[in-house]
Amino acid sequence: MLSRTHVSNNTTDAIIYESLLSAAFHLDFDSMYQQLNQWSPEELSWKSRVIALNSYFNLKNDASINDIEKSSETNIQEYRYYLDTILNASFGVEWFYKTDIFYLNYNGKREGINKELNRLDENTQYLIEKLSKQKVEITPRGNTNITYHFGGQMALEYSIQYLQVINEIGLPLCKFRINFLKKEEWYLVFKNIYTLYPYPCLFYSLQFGTEENFMRRVAEDYVYSNELSDIHTDILSYCLRAYSMEHTPQNIKMGILVYFTPKVYRYFNPKVYHFKLISKSVSLLLAVPPTTGKQAFLF
Repeated sequence: MLSRTHVSNNTTDAIIYESLLSAAFHLDFDSMYQQLNQWSPEELSWKSRVIALNSYFNLKNDASINDIEKSSETNIQEYRYYLDTILNASFGVEWFYKTDIFYLNYNGKREGINKELNRLDENTQYLIEKLSKQKVEITPRGNTNITYHFGGQMALEYSIQYLQVINEIGLPLCKFRINFLKKEEWYLVFKNIYTLYPYPCLFYSLQFGTEENFMRRVAEDYVYSNELSDIHTDILSYCLRAYSMEHTPQNIKMGILVYFTPKVYRYFNPKVYHFKLISKSVSLLLAVPPTTGKQAFLF
C-alpha cells in the first residue's frame, strides 16, 4: 500500500500532474514514481490520474482511491471516467478475465449509471478513426514497396488533439505484453507530430518496446530528422539514464536496450558528445545480440 502524505487543492494538483508528465517525457521514471507516491489528491478527476499513472508501475491502489462510491454530489461523468480508468489500469494486475470478481464489481457499477455518458476512450477512438484513412505499414527504412500517406492540416490537428487527450487521461498505450492501442494506430499520430513534440512522442513510442520493426522505424525517424539534430544527444542521454533506473518499466527498458538506443548510437559522430557517457552502458548497448522472436523478453 502506498503512503501518501501530500494533501492538495486543485491548483496544486494541476502543478503536480504537470511535473509528473514532465518527468515521464524526460524518461525520469524514478522521479515519476517518487512524486506519484507522495500525491494525495481529493478530487475524483485527479484520483483517476493517480490510478492511471500507477499502472505504469503495476501498483495496486489503496482502498481510499479504489473504493469511491457515487453520491448525490458526484459528477456522474467524472465517475464514469473514474470507473473506466480503474478497469483499464488494473488489467493484468487485479483482473485478467471478465469473469474475475474485480472486473464484475467495477463493471457492475459502470453499468448502473447513465449509459449515454461518454466513455473514457471515446475521443481517442474518434481521432484514430479520422487518422486511419492514412494507410500505413510499419517497416524499417529501405523498403521501397511501402508508401506513406501523411500530411495535411487536419491530420496534424487530429494528431495534436490525440496527444492532448492521452496526456490528460494518463493511461499507458502499452504495458509489458498488454497493448491498449495498436502500434499502427499510434504511428498514425506519431508520424505527424514527433518533430513538434519529440519527448512525449518518444515516451509513448518506447512503451511498444517489444515491437522490433516499430522501434527500429521510430529510431530511424529520430535519427534522420534534421529538425531534431540538436536534441539527439539529449535523447540518447535520457535513454541511457532511464535504462539504469530502478522504476523504469520493463517494456520501455527493452525498447531502449535492444532496439532504439543501439540504432541511435550507431549514427552518432563521437565528436558531438559534450557530456560524459558511462562506458559500460554504451558497451552493453552495442553488444546486445539479436533477439530470437517474441519470447526474447527482459525480466
